[in-house]
Amino acid sequence: MSTYHARAIVLRRETWRDAARLYTLYTREGGKLLAVGRGTRKVLSKLGPHLEPFTLVDLHLARGRKLDTLCGAIMARSPEPLVADDRRYVAASFVAEALDHFVKLGERDEELWRLVESWYADAAVLPEDRLMPRLSVFVWRLLSHLGYHPKLEACCECGKDLRYEHSRFLPARGSAACRLCPLDERALAGAETLDGQAHAEILAVLEGAAKMPLHHATIRSSLALLESQLDRPLTCLPLVRVHLAPARATLEARLAF
Repeated sequence: MSTYHARAIVLRRETWRDAARLYTLYTREGGKLLAVGRGTRKVLSKLGPHLEPFTLVDLHLARGRKLDTLCGAIMARSPEPLVADDRRYVAASFVAEALDHFVKLGERDEELWRLVESWYADAAVLPEDRLMPRLSVFVWRLLSHLGYHPKLEACCECGKDLRYEHSRFLPARGSAACRLCPLDERALAGAETLDGQAHAEILAVLEGAAKMPLHHATIRSSLALLESQLDRPLTCLPLVRVHLAPARATLEARLAF
């Protein structure tokens, strides 16, 4: 039986056979994978405490015919800051669920690994009022990386330049339209109104130039785009939207200032 090492973020765990758990991991070396942790449900398990959700961990694994087996784990970053705070826990759970939904098993992606690892590192230390804007940046860049890059520079109907205009973001189409063009109900599903500054901010985020958006519309639009690409609901998405509400006043106060 061959063995290998991998650095991973634990996305989720679930009860498996007897005292074992089945772990969903996102690894630097092999992308998303499933692995069995035998005995990790036991109270005295030495392996289990290193495999809590959102932990950054260095793993020793044995290859199996169907599932790999976890043989050893060394914690590289504790999940404690994420699980001790409700808003951080919701945001971290949402990212884990989104990754599990969109990313296929066994596809190594170094750029996506950096995006995911940096998100969890930032989420553990950012002030609360910056957590949701940082989550928005992650969602925009995740979707863009996976092939859902929105087309926002020009109106999808008339071709008018929208970079300095008020516009409507259309998540169902992954594009934007000016205020004058007529649209049907399907195109308008989940639409968000963007002023010129919010429009420019989204473009900057997608280009990697902006790290912390200030406009609430930027955050709402990122979640609307993600939801439009789902083939099943995400459990954490409604919770994320609820937790956006306390941050809205802070963001609007910053813009007014």
